[in-house]
Amino acid sequence: MDKLALIIFNILLLYSMAISQTDSTSIVIINGSFEDKPACCMTPYGWTNCGLPSESEVDVHSAMKVNQKPLFGVKTKPLEGKTYLGMVVRKNNTYEKIGQKLSTPLLQGICYYFSIYLAKSADYNNGFESKSDSFELFDKPTKLRIWGGDIYCNQKEKLGESVVVENTDWNKYEFTFLPKSRITFITLEAYYDTETFFPYNGNLLLDNASNIIIIRCNNKKKFKVGQTIKIDKLYFSSDSATIKPESFKVLDSLLVFLQTNEKLIIEIGGHTNSQPPPQFCYILSEKRAKAVADYLISKGIDQYRVKYKGYGKFSPIVSNSTKEGRLRNQRVEIKILKIE
Repeated sequence: MDKLALIIFNILLLYSMAISQTDSTSIVIINGSFEDKPACCMTPYGWTNCGLPSESEVDVHSAMKVNQKPLFGVKTKPLEGKTYLGMVVRKNNTYEKIGQKLSTPLLQGICYYFSIYLAKSADYNNGFESKSDSFELFDKPTKLRIWGGDIYCNQKEKLGESVVVENTDWNKYEFTFLPKSRITFITLEAYYDTETFFPYNGNLLLDNASNIIIIRCNNKKKFKVGQTIKIDKLYFSSDSATIKPESFKVLDSLLVFLQTNEKLIIEIGGHTNSQPPPQFCYILSEKRAKAVADYLISKGIDQYRVKYKGYGKFSPIVSNSTKEGRLRNQRVEIKILKIE
């Protein structure tokens, strides 16, 4: 077989593999609801412990029964089945993690969808670090990192990473994988919220992991320097830079946007309506822009990527003559400053 024929053969083989995966229902995740006997330091059926041999394994939690003492004080009820998984990060720079072999490999250049429900327990207060008899609290929020590799527990390629998981109720977290190489093993890892913070003790609860399915790849939107995007449904307390709680979902969407588009450097621009005095408008608009920037930076976005500026009341997008117009002018926008 000559060189050209071999190249064509390999292309057709890769295509046929992709088609065969597309035709199959899904790539099965074994025991995605982490069912097993509730116990400390035990990896559930279908999974392999990927933590350090010197450290404890993950924990299997269940719903509390009457007069039953919860494991490590964790009182969360399972979302799916009878049990769920608990993982911790430790201030000694170690992380709990588990993995398994995929039923079908992930292929380079093909997009996949995966979801899992995550939560944080307010209490995780009965753990002990290795080689220590001192009582420890594991109550700080963490992230989930998803790794792909070609052997068990291999962190060859990071497939996905969640935002900091601070919710104590079960929330669905969705991921799109676009592997850069052939992946045959997957690893789930609890991780500190950002590498620049000091290590600490934290916990992560996991339940109802989905199978992995092939999806159509969405072409990334092309951005231009100077392009402006309005942030809708972002609310502040009256005459204040305090962000209202109902706005955090919008800010988390902006966070995911910046995590997905890592080459963008942006400016957060604050604007007011025309009613207050000019100096008040400048100060308020800048404080609001800074509040948004501070939130993004606190969630792990590099500080150099997020600038902020207050424009006061001098850049309206509609007339200020109506209440509706004033509400539209009182806004926060992001502007693309640079694409690295």
